[in-house]
Amino acid sequence: MAIPPALPGEREVLLWHLLWSNVPKPNGEAPDEDDLPRILPWLGPTRVSDKDGRPTTPDDVHELQAWWGMPRRVRLDFSDADGAVCSLTGQADGTLVRSWRQRPWGINYSTWGRLHPLSPCYRTKPEEEWLYLHPQPGGIGYQHWLGLVSLDAGETRSVAPAVSQFRRIRAAETGAGPVPWRLLAAGYDMDNMKARGFAESEMPVQDPLDPAAAAAHDALLRAMVRATDVVARLLANSVRRALFSEGATVALDAAPLASLRDRFWSETADAFFALAASAAAGFSDDDTRAQWLRDIGRAARRLFGEAAPVDASGEGHPGRIADAARQMDFALRGYGKSGEAVFNALGAVLPEGARKAKARKEKAL
Repeated sequence: MAIPPALPGEREVLLWHLLWSNVPKPNGEAPDEDDLPRILPWLGPTRVSDKDGRPTTPDDVHELQAWWGMPRRVRLDFSDADGAVCSLTGQADGTLVRSWRQRPWGINYSTWGRLHPLSPCYRTKPEEEWLYLHPQPGGIGYQHWLGLVSLDAGETRSVAPAVSQFRRIRAAETGAGPVPWRLLAAGYDMDNMKARGFAESEMPVQDPLDPAAAAAHDALLRAMVRATDVVARLLANSVRRALFSEGATVALDAAPLASLRDRFWSETADAFFALAASAAAGFSDDDTRAQWLRDIGRAARRLFGEAAPVDASGEGHPGRIADAARQMDFALRGYGKSGEAVFNALGAVLPEGARKAKARKEKAL
């Protein structure tokens, strides 16, 4: 969910501002008054879904009703307000809603596909069906940037329509400088029909004003996220190699290693958002990539040391730990296939020493 900025000196963001910022407008404009009963179902006769009712498809109502769904029959009770201030709009009015009533068997929405304005989607392969993205046990963080924020996330990720339209409209309406806003991502972590927990996260976002600069900025942040994903897996693999024997079968999604990756993402979040803001303000892409390599490398080395400490007594296979640490360090500096994967994901040039080592290896083959 896109959130207009509420910085010092700016007006308070009211609930209505938050809601309306995330309602897609056809052709970038507010809908006509005649469309409102088809968008806001309480303005017209309720389409019931009891034994005498029928499903409601996108052809039956306006597509924006996906945002204002009414699966239960709801009616608002109005009363005189004598100029009281509405908590939604912040405006005084002579008539306000004081209470509401509901009954079951409201609208039964059917065949709406991926039309929900607030729902990002994903698919494992380009030819497969789109599915809605749900929070996972690790929570919501910048590792989900490709599916939540980026307008060009490839053929397997699609941001929520409300977010993509908000970004375009917001950029067009702003006269200068980076465009600050925030993304509120929230939802239930589900296991089939059981709710395991509720996840909520707020991310600061800044879009450069120039469309070409904004597209380049998007590409840079996508590269940073992909490189971090490679390093997160490198860290987990290195710790597994340090702690377990060669023949041990320990999956990377085992609890200790999954928790380690979650910590890595969490503890690099502040640095990611700080660099993203600097890049939007004009910090060069090459300098941003170089700094990000230092940031994620520093975090990976520190977390490795905590997860696989060398015991002063000599227990715990210190040789194996030292070897795993050395291999991870080589990769973080661009050596070997793992190091090349990190630099390629980030779009960074391999250091000269790594390029020479790769050339020697290829010549030997």
